[in-house]
Amino acid sequence: METATNLSPNIDSADIQLFKGILNMPLVKLPLTTSLISISTGKILLSPHPFLTPTEFQSMGSITDIVAPNLFHHLGIKNAIATCPTAKLWGTKGFTEKIKDICWENFLDEKTWPHQPELATIRIAGMPKLNEFVFFHQQSKTLFVTDLCFNMLDETGFGGWLLYNFFGTYKRFAVSKVLIKFITDPTAFQESLNTIFSYDFENIVVNHGWVIKGAGRAKLRAALQERGYSIK
Repeated sequence: METATNLSPNIDSADIQLFKGILNMPLVKLPLTTSLISISTGKILLSPHPFLTPTEFQSMGSITDIVAPNLFHHLGIKNAIATCPTAKLWGTKGFTEKIKDICWENFLDEKTWPHQPELATIRIAGMPKLNEFVFFHQQSKTLFVTDLCFNMLDETGFGGWLLYNFFGTYKRFAVSKVLIKFITDPTAFQESLNTIFSYDFENIVVNHGWVIKGAGRAKLRAALQERGYSIK
């Protein structure tokens, strides 16, 4: 494991800060990105990674909401809620069974998420074992995704070449072949994609890799089409 370093947002918005960490795994070092989004109704911390430092938390100011956007991204939640005890914790359904030593207060839903006008959330249906929610920041036209797609352009070493070529994500923006295997209801998944593309996003912040600045819609459409899903 490695400690976090601050990652320049590369998004033309003072309301977005990104914080980078690296998780040492067998064969690879997995890049992690935590997003802090400031809107008129609060400060939302998306997918806090486990290497955020006290100095970084202090720089964030008063966090109102901590979000675990899918069932795989929970490693930094305990540290975040301990550091920001007044923030509301949001998870996805399934966490109460998977991570029982955390008190999950709220579950993400398009109808109950209080920041929907400025930071819309969309559930990616059809993948209950992942149960991911993505977020659209209206002011910057930025889509925030967790595992829907990857953009790891600077991976080096044989392990990264081997693993990410197997995933279909080696040094390129792509939807992982492994993610597609999580889909149990292709129709529901397609409908969710259509909903995502109803929002006018231009940029994409991925949890794993580099920011896509501009042309995000076209790039995500092509990545999904490569995996057999077309967007009208």
